[in-house]
Amino acid sequence: MYEKVLDSVRQWLIEVSKKYVNTVKFEIIDDNTEILTVNFETVRFIAQLNVSEHDFRPYRYIEFYALDNKKDLTELPAYVYHDTKDDSISDIIYNLNNAMNFIIQKSY
Repeated sequence: MYEKVLDSVRQWLIEVSKKYVNTVKFEIIDDNTEILTVNFETVRFIAQLNVSEHDFRPYRYIEFYALDNKKDLTELPAYVYHDTKDDSISDIIYNLNNAMNFIIQKSY
């Protein structure tokens, strides 16, 4: 299942990087068979997506969080998504789209 999730998220990333090329800066930090880490930056938010196999974290494979540039770094993230063991690939992509919508729409 992990490999399917990783491949689907990679495909999603290709699509959103084209869609938001003028509004989001994308930086792939790590991309291999074990982990995918991507930083996102908008006018207002700095976000990170981590995709990796489950270990001792509060999520199964996916973590997306965004920090608000207008707030102190010690404050809670503005947006957090963690997948669960019951999430399908469709659920994951749906929630990643919601995360992107949040950092795009709230940036103005």
